[in-house]
Amino acid sequence: FEGSLDLNTRGKKIYKDFLTHVPYILHPKGKLVVIAPSLILFKEMAQNLKIVEERIVSTSNLQYSVLVFKK
Repeated sequence: FEGSLDLNTRGKKIYKDFLTHVPYILHPKGKLVVIAPSLILFKEMAQNLKIVEERIVSTSNLQYSVLVFKK
């Protein structure tokens, strides 16, 4: 689908902008917690951060991926 390609491109741009600012706003001993229905793209783009924890959280009949990163 053409719309999904555009959404993926916009998602990459948003993630790239966010991840560019993380080193400036994250305390050296701080952690970054990201929660979303799917974090596959975010995980691929966050190569410069170390994954501390990864889990799936369910509420009602929805499932969310949770990633905890640190510098």
